[in-house]
Amino acid sequence: MQQQEKTLNNSIKEAIEFLKENKHCLLSHQLPKNYGRCLTIKGIKICSRCFGFYIGILSLIVVYSFIVNQPIFVLTAVPGTIEWVLYRFKKISIKPKFIAINGFLMGLTYSYFLFNFLKLNITPLMTIFLVFYSATFLITLKHSN
Repeated sequence: MQQQEKTLNNSIKEAIEFLKENKHCLLSHQLPKNYGRCLTIKGIKICSRCFGFYIGILSLIVVYSFIVNQPIFVLTAVPGTIEWVLYRFKKISIKPKFIAINGFLMGLTYSYFLFNFLKLNITPLMTIFLVFYSATFLITLKHSN
């Protein structure tokens, strides 16, 4: 029993050391070579697209009751999708602030789809764009590095 406690204590100590050493990048899933695509807030790296994405989700949650049936939100992910595809094929380099804006727009689209899906209010336009975004994602992943 004491050996298990020592092992657990060592594991906890190792985890705490890891967190201390790597606290600057805990909110980023990017590899160090891609930190140029991250925002840095108080010394902590945050994936730009994810940061914008979550802000977009939160924003739509706050204002959802005012914009329930605004089909324009199926299109707000288009700029981010284009930017992501071009990045995956190494055609462009874009500043983290713009990646965050694209993430924000993608978060709006995601939230719009999610809320309408939960209400079982899927329209043909939404279905077309769901297929478009999914196909774009899968094709890009298959054919990019």
